[in-house]
Amino acid sequence: MPPAVVDADHDGSPAGTDDCDDTNPDVHPGVTEVADGVDQNCNGVVDENTDVSDDDGDGYSERGGDCDDRAPSRAPDRKESCDGIDEDCDGRIDNGTICYDDDGDGECEGPTCVNGDTVGDCDDTNATVAKLGTEVLGNGIDDDCDGVIDLGAYDPDEDGFSHAGGDCDSSNPDIHPGAVELPNGVDDNCNGRADDGTDAYDDDGDGFSEENGDCMDADDMVNPNAVEAIDGVDQDCDGLIDQGTTVTDDDGDGRSELGGDCDDTNEDVHPGAVEVANGVDDDCDGRVDGGVGDEDGDGYPTTGGDCDDADGWVHPVAREFCDEVDNNCDGVIDEACDAADVYVTPPSSKPAACAEGGGRAAAPAWLALALLALRRRRA
Repeated sequence: MPPAVVDADHDGSPAGTDDCDDTNPDVHPGVTEVADGVDQNCNGVVDENTDVSDDDGDGYSERGGDCDDRAPSRAPDRKESCDGIDEDCDGRIDNGTICYDDDGDGECEGPTCVNGDTVGDCDDTNATVAKLGTEVLGNGIDDDCDGVIDLGAYDPDEDGFSHAGGDCDSSNPDIHPGAVELPNGVDDNCNGRADDGTDAYDDDGDGFSEENGDCMDADDMVNPNAVEAIDGVDQDCDGLIDQGTTVTDDDGDGRSELGGDCDDTNEDVHPGAVEVANGVDDDCDGRVDGGVGDEDGDGYPTTGGDCDDADGWVHPVAREFCDEVDNNCDGVIDEACDAADVYVTPPSSKPAACAEGGGRAAAPAWLALALLALRRRRA
């Protein structure tokens, strides 16, 4: 007989099944876990879903200060943000952000405020400074956040100008109306433009100042990124006038495109250059390898033995015709032809071969028509 199943603690889960402690009736599957360091429900996890367990893995349990143990973004060491959530679990929503009234004067910086506070606090660390505050003369503070210190009569840097008098920085005596503008990224003379009148200022608004390459900062069409035009002006500020246009000799061979240069990037190509057999129109006459290449397209240049490179039917391996032409360039004209052969005089048609009369009657009319159908091909 099989051994009897023993449920020693009488909790309904016998030993050897799912009961991980058959001596304790409070420990067996299905029991609710409590914070006591014991795995009550026998799932291998101690105290899960209790206030001592870190259920979201953020390093904090509810007992350790986690206000939402299901969200790892919420814990005592998290940074608060403007989102209407208490991230740092201190009981205050969005504190320390521009949405929260940190100094308790009823205003936050904005653009929105939690808790119904007013937007407009220019110093949320000082409860006496607020948009609805009262300006106090002589303290050097903009108490009412209107952008004017002490109603404009205060000159803390003692440069002779108050805020009302146009001083745009009352903490620096070198900055005031009439000050000398310097190329320092600061509006020294308080005219609303930093570095204007200096080499660091982009006077024409083209994105370049004299300091970074603009050679004519009064013309927004002239700057290092401009496209050169034919106008006698150095548009791209590289020290060259009209380069890259048809009027300039860019390759230095003495000719521009306007002067007939068909490749102004190659100094060896221009009108008057010596034509060589290189697949290039060196002398810009419209012919590639003119005079030295295969001009008639029969596969043989003059340098390859073509004795007439203007006639595609004349080359070293051509068939000889009875046409008073040395077709095969062997120095002999119409070899194998005799007086009885039918001749075709250039530039009329050529026969496909010597038509030998052999003393017979004149060639029939169909042969003459066939001969006329074959036109000489010239370059």
